[in-house]
Amino acid sequence: MSDPKSISEAIQGLAGKKHVVSEEAKTARKELGKKDKQHNDKTSIALQKKLALVQEFEESVNLLSIIFQRSRFDEFVAFISNPTKMLTINLLIGLLRGIGFAVGFILIVVFVGYLIKQSIPPQYLELISIAMKAML
Repeated sequence: MSDPKSISEAIQGLAGKKHVVSEEAKTARKELGKKDKQHNDKTSIALQKKLALVQEFEESVNLLSIIFQRSRFDEFVAFISNPTKMLTINLLIGLLRGIGFAVGFILIVVFVGYLIKQSIPPQYLELISIAMKAML
């Protein structure tokens, strides 16, 4: 089969057998190729959608990570998980608020007393002090 004449005869023989493959088979092959291409296109689109979802998820996770870092959420959790520290700090805050309230109340009473003392004439002050002594 290595001589050129036999190769030429073989090619001629194959060319003559074109009628062996039917038109239906050729059409079926084309349709199969189209379906494979459509399937590959659909798969490609599905993969692109999944990739977009993964990228969006990754961006969301990065955003949440930044929010947690800025909000110092881990410090808050550590604070809550230690009840004695939380109780001590809340007790001190309550004491300081109470002291601040008392100091503020005293300053207001002294200021109002000063204003009243300045607005009442001295002769009435003597009468008020005598009346107070009589009540006690």
